[in-house]
Amino acid sequence: VHPDKRDRLFQFVVTKLSGEPRLTIIHRNLDNWEEVKTYLKNAYTERRTLDYHAKELFQAKQARGESVTAWIQRIQKLSSEFREAALQDALDNEIDGMLKLSEKLRDIRFVQGLFSDRIQTIVRSRNHATFDRIAELALDEESAILSKGERSSAVDSRSNRTEKCLECGRLGHKADRCFRKKEN
Repeated sequence: VHPDKRDRLFQFVVTKLSGEPRLTIIHRNLDNWEEVKTYLKNAYTERRTLDYHAKELFQAKQARGESVTAWIQRIQKLSSEFREAALQDALDNEIDGMLKLSEKLRDIRFVQGLFSDRIQTIVRSRNHATFDRIAELALDEESAILSKGERSSAVDSRSNRTEKCLECGRLGHKADRCFRKKEN
């Protein structure tokens, strides 16, 4: 904007504002960009407190059907937001303690929030010191559970194909599920 036209542009922008922001700008006699920008930022930027982030972190749980990988990413994001909010209020001599506390809370919440009781029990019993090891163990257990489920369903489907019906003599089903028996 040409320096001579800045005031005109400022007045134009102010006329495009409506409601409470416009009234406040007019009544406070905010007459330059920096004052308006500072006011709008302070008045309308969403501020989330440490309490808000703590509540979000402590109430988080792995959803049914949510993979452990997705749960890891979600808990890390929540933990990061909590840590940033805590560090905003921390004094210089408190920073190390805040960082350690936020990491410990993340680890605890991750394990407590796991959907599968089996995975949760195994992870707790191993008592790993780092989040990376805790997460890796949870991923390994999820993988083992999924592969066991796939193996058992494969065995079931193979056994169904090789079973011989005593009613009609065909392969693939048992007499209690035979369609000829129902006809008879």
